Order: sequence, then structure tokens, then C-alpha cells
Amino acid sequence: MFGWTLGDLARAGEVSAPPVALVDRLAAVDGEREAARLLRASLRSDSDFARSLRPGARDHGAVFDDPTLYAVEASLAPDPDTLSVRMTSVWTNASPEPVTEVVFRVLANGQDLWPDNARLLSARVDGVPVVATFSDTILRVALPQPVALGQMARVYLDLVAGLPSTEHTPSWTGPLNAERVGIFGKRDGVVNLGGWLPVIVPRLPGGAWDAPPLPRHGETGWTEPALFDVWLDLPPAWEVATTGVELSRTDEPHRRRIHATASAVREFAVEAGPGLMVTATDIDDVRLRVMYPIAHPEIGRDLLRYGERALRLFVDRFGPLAQAEIDVVDAPVNVALGSEFPGLVTIDTHHAAQGPYVRSRYHEWTLAHELAHQWWAAEVGSDPRAEPWLDEALAAWSASLYWRREHGSVALEARHREDVVLPHADMRDQGLADLPANLDSEAYDLLRYAAVIYGRAPLWFDALGAAIGDEELFGALQAYYDTHHCRRATADDLVAALKASTDHPEQVDALFRRWIGEAHGFEDLLETAAAPAVVPPL
Repeated sequence: MFGWTLGDLARAGEVSAPPVALVDRLAAVDGEREAARLLRASLRSDSDFARSLRPGARDHGAVFDDPTLYAVEASLAPDPDTLSVRMTSVWTNASPEPVTEVVFRVLANGQDLWPDNARLLSARVDGVPVVATFSDTILRVALPQPVALGQMARVYLDLVAGLPSTEHTPSWTGPLNAERVGIFGKRDGVVNLGGWLPVIVPRLPGGAWDAPPLPRHGETGWTEPALFDVWLDLPPAWEVATTGVELSRTDEPHRRRIHATASAVREFAVEAGPGLMVTATDIDDVRLRVMYPIAHPEIGRDLLRYGERALRLFVDRFGPLAQAEIDVVDAPVNVALGSEFPGLVTIDTHHAAQGPYVRSRYHEWTLAHELAHQWWAAEVGSDPRAEPWLDEALAAWSASLYWRREHGSVALEARHREDVVLPHADMRDQGLADLPANLDSEAYDLLRYAAVIYGRAPLWFDALGAAIGDEELFGALQAYYDTHHCRRATADDLVAALKASTDHPEQVDALFRRWIGEAHGFEDLLETAAAPAVVPPL
């Protein structure tokens, strides 16, 4: 039941007695001053939270002010498949408007595949029982009194949820959001815990909470960077990969206990199951871990090799990540080929196939794409509903950089035909109008979402490199990453960084209009078929 390490308590000036779980300590502290003191201790560069960051990135003060802190104790029971969660979040109101509720996103409650899956056992704010209500994936927690600018709310939640099977098979004509892709649930013995943890949604400039329903396609939405202290009980001998870093594990007769922390991340994901093992390598001061089935060591070798090559390239081109560890997990996914979370990505090596593992170019491409999301989504945040092209185009274009370096221009042209040209030909043959790339995710059916967002939009960066020069392009992307790390960026921010890197900013605007703001896919792709390749994992 220990969630706050003795070393951290000693550094915070606390007593040396065995510590109480952080989830309970934060829920029970007497007043805001004590909670604020614990939060300040969490931000020290020698705290356990800082261990999840590279040594050169542990100055929390340069990352965020008054972050939300999530202290969690969770337990997985395989029979029946149940997830139990107790957590305390410490949230500070950073906007002028007082708030009367705190709003969480909880994918474990489902929206259309498993509605009402989660059951709330209790909710307290600053020690006072409060009313909390689910509406699909949104949990609204009433506050006993309004919280003004700069004030804290300590929200304690106790809930249980089933682990649904993710063996449903969404089609290419239906929606493909985070629920349907299977990032939460269990399949083939592997537990996917994406979106399992209640996370506070951001507030919009006018003061409202950003809490829409799940989109038709793509990710649930953007969230603010936070601190996570997670204790996880698993069945004996289960292996696990998480966001952040594992600080300790304890094996007991009937359970395996894991303690992990993460700093400056937008959510905390977990992948776990029996019959798995981990291989790892160090890339400068970042640890790359790959979790794969014990029966298939070739999967581990392949994913580790692909991951190491991609990370080295991206660090060279975009700059080093803040996170000290990235986990790659062989895990089942629906329709998409993989998925990304902060510090953790999944690759489905048996996607749409039965039988033994066969090395595939799709695994390699998908892994490069998902690892690029560590820069473009995890660390530089953006709104995947309002501007889905922003992070997806950057990730797909980054994967094409990797593909050209590893396999050459001819191989890249082959991918281009399969994954960009042919989908646009399908659109035209079906009588579907081409669309601009900068629309809300709701504007696209799945075919056009893949073809335009993952396919045509990344080609803008190749056009930019040809116009302003590759050196200027990579310099602009590094500046964009440095400026917006741990923040939310917009298309305007990216365009501004690109225009600042060149003596001809009008070229950036003109190319943006043609490739992103307008729809010339049939003309540019089907008549010339000369642009580089992309493929659409989620």
C-alpha cells in the first residue's frame, strides 16, 4: 500500500516512519498548504518523478507550473476480468473563472461498445463526499465549493471496470476511434490499458471543459502534461510495460506489485500479460524496451532493431526527447496497425493474420510512425479532433524519412503508390470528393481520413524541403519542438516556425494552401504520382 517513497518523504521534510500510500496521503492531508508542499516536493529534480526524464530534462520548472498530480493504486484480476482503481488527483485552477466541477475522461466506461462498463464506488473532494456522474466516457465531479484561480482541488475516486474483449472487427467503412481500435480491453491474453485512468480534460479559453463525445475517427482528444505515481497489482509472473519508468517490483505468492512514475506526460498507459518478456537497449540516455511473446524472440529482435534505428534518426533530425524510456509492445490492435501513448507504443505483428509470425514491412513502417508520435503528439501536443492532420502528417512524414534512409527512394516510391496514390484513385472511382487536410476529424469518412490525413498532408513537408531547403526545414521543426514541448501547438504555430526559418515566408503560405488548405489530390497525385510515401496506422 505504499505509494510515496521514503526517500521522497525525507526530502520533503516528512517523518521517517513507513509512508502511507500517496493516494491516501493526498486525499487526507489537512488543507491546501500541505497538498501544495507535497506537489512542490514532486517537482524536485531529484524526486522519483524526475527519474522518468532524461538527466538533461529534469528541470520541471521549465516544463510546467502547478501541474496536476495523479496518485494511483490499481489492481488487475484475471478471473473475472476486472480492473479496480483508487486515485487522488491534485488539480489547480489556472483560469480566471471559478469552477464548480472537475471533468474527467474515462475510456474504460465506453461509449457505444461497452457503455456503463465502469462503476464509481465513491468520490470525495478535499475529504468531502460529492456527487459524480458518468455520461459515456465523461465523468463530472461536483465540487463542494467553487475553486478560484490558483486554488487546488483534491479529487479522490474509487471505481471498478470490466476488461472487455477487443475481438470485435471494425470495418473500413465504419468509425475507428480509440474505443473501437481496442486500446482498452483484453485480447489474446494481452491487456491493453489505454485511457483506463481518469484524466482531467483541459479547459477551453471561455472557461468550459473540453469534453465532447469520442470522435468518429482518431484519438480521444488532447490533455495537459501531468505527474503520475502508479502502483499496479498484477497476477503472478505477468510482464508489464508502462508509460514512464518502473521504480520497483515485488513478487508475492499471489501477485506481482509494480511501482512506476511518469512526469510531463499527458496520460499513463499500461500493457501487461502472461508469457511475455522484455529486451532493451540504451540510445544515449534513453532506454528503449521491447515487450514481446517469449515464444517468439524474433519479434523482439526485429522490433528492437527497427526502434533503435528510428529513434536515432529522429533524435538527430528533431532533437532529444524529454522522456528517459520508451516502451514498444507487441499487442493486438483492430484495423489500425499500431497505436501511440506517451512513452509507449504498440505494434500488432499478427495484424489481420493467423498463424506464425512473419516479418513484414508494415511492422517496420508502423513502428517508425508511432515512435515519431513521441515528438508529434506526446511531447508537442495538439488537438486531434480539430486538427488531426497536424500530428499525423508529421508522424507519417517522419516515417517516410526513415523509410528512405533504410530502404531507398525506389522502395519509398512503391509505398507511395500503394498507400497514397491508390487510395486517392479509390476515392475518385467511388465518386468521393477530395477534401482539404485541415478539416475537423468529423468531416471525413475512414477512407478519406486515411488518404488525406495520413497520405497527402505529409507531402507538404517534402514540398517545403524542396522550396526552402532541408536544413531550414529541420531547423524549423527543431524550433517548433523546443518551443511547444509539453504544450499545445496549433497549425498556426507550425507555420510560424517554418516562416521564421526562411527568407521566403510567402512560399510556406503558398504551399500550405495547396497541400493542406485546398484539395488537389487527384491532380497532384493521380496525374503525376511523383511524391514520397506514407501509410496510415492510427
